Amino acid sequence: MRRLGLLLPILLPALFSGCGFGDRSDILLLVRAGDPVSLAIAQGYAGARNLPPEQILELALSTDRHATEIDSETYLREIAEPIERHLRLADPDAEITILITTSGLPMRIGHCDSSVRHYPRDCASAAVDAALAQLGRTGDDKVAFRRVENPFFRDPRSFDRFRRDSPGSALRFLVARLTAAPPSKDATQGSPPTLEDTLDRHPPVASKNSNDRPLWRVVSREPRSRRTVASAALLDSIEDRLPSFGHRVCDGCSASFEEKTRAIGVVLQSDLHEKQNEPAPPRLAYPGFVIRLDGTPTDPGGDGKTPSPFDRFATRWFALGAGAISTHIADPSLADVTRPTEQLTALARGSLAIEAHFKSVPQLGWVNVFVGDPLLVLPAESVVGNARRDQDRDGIVDAEDNCRDDPNADQRDTNNDGLGNLCDADVNDDGIVETSGGMIYPVDRRGDLEAISLTARNGPYDPDHDLDGDGRVDERDLILAQLWLFRTPGRPADR
Repeated sequence: MRRLGLLLPILLPALFSGCGFGDRSDILLLVRAGDPVSLAIAQGYAGARNLPPEQILELALSTDRHATEIDSETYLREIAEPIERHLRLADPDAEITILITTSGLPMRIGHCDSSVRHYPRDCASAAVDAALAQLGRTGDDKVAFRRVENPFFRDPRSFDRFRRDSPGSALRFLVARLTAAPPSKDATQGSPPTLEDTLDRHPPVASKNSNDRPLWRVVSREPRSRRTVASAALLDSIEDRLPSFGHRVCDGCSASFEEKTRAIGVVLQSDLHEKQNEPAPPRLAYPGFVIRLDGTPTDPGGDGKTPSPFDRFATRWFALGAGAISTHIADPSLADVTRPTEQLTALARGSLAIEAHFKSVPQLGWVNVFVGDPLLVLPAESVVGNARRDQDRDGIVDAEDNCRDDPNADQRDTNNDGLGNLCDADVNDDGIVETSGGMIYPVDRRGDLEAISLTARNGPYDPDHDLDGDGRVDERDLILAQLWLFRTPGRPADR
């Protein structure tokens, strides 16, 4: 017993460190100065994760506490620049890699006019958290936010390794948000109870039942057999890939789905509305991952005190056992929506929840938001190692795969450019998948989407436009092309 007592101070930190907790010098908590709720949330997280007080930074904001929107100039002056000054003084070795925002900080920079042509590509708005991910730009690149291709999308590396290997990358920080609705309109201090309960949860004891595999639930508008092409492109691959990691998927099951083993996470095509005539979804098992594919409004009620729909959404899922929520503050386009299969794959390979979120977001500087504990990971017994260098599990090793991240065992490459058709929607070979916004003339200004759409509508058959190799060019090929929009085609550079 005496020996055990001597070992406990050594073993316990190692145990919690293995769960992603313990002393972390890579986190900076951001709070609104003078806001007791914001400060209480930060202090609660710091206490739960053993962070020192100096890892909390207070920001003096001129906006109203209940305001969800901030203009770009105020964002730069009152949020971005103070954080950069703090990092230069307090973090000269650039150890900070995770920023956590709290209630009281605005959620959105500017707003969009949906009538503007090419919306949302030219939308002059972003989530504050998405903009903070690019914090640290210098010179001509120092702007409030900029929509760029996410270099960490589908990356198998840890973020620490990625950052060391790519010091000039557009992605500088992983950003999470801790927020929830207060218990009443009059609550002016203290952390929301649902958020406190979330931080108090601990990993379960490892299961001794080898058949007790993690369960994921997919809740969509229609069952798999009747899904639209766009829904199928995002959701069908979950059921196709997750079982190869030893996980189970209830794809298309109803919200009332019950099983002895609670789902460890849920993918929502759209939110389960509180007034739906169906039972509330069952509680999630630890760690409780939620991936929502459509947008959540952020504006509070007219009295300035009513919690925003976003906070109510987060509160509801925290109460159901969620610990990490990946969502958007606006309804994104198909090109920008979170890729749930990539997020679940990253989690199954042992990534932190915040890393898995950013590995599943194709674009930076848009409307994606992560809410909850960024340090959550799947229990060790649910994680599959990354030893097999066949990321898409199509039987072709990465070094020889012409479409590394999408399964294409046939390796079909009709234009012989070294990229498989399935991940080569750049049919005009200019280096990026683009749209001309519906314009088809002059021909040399025609976008890749327009070229594929015209072939699908009028023919003749062009094998280069047949991305899925089913012998015809149709809506599915156009949807596959949209998933690549504004991105460089093909597999990532060798790593």
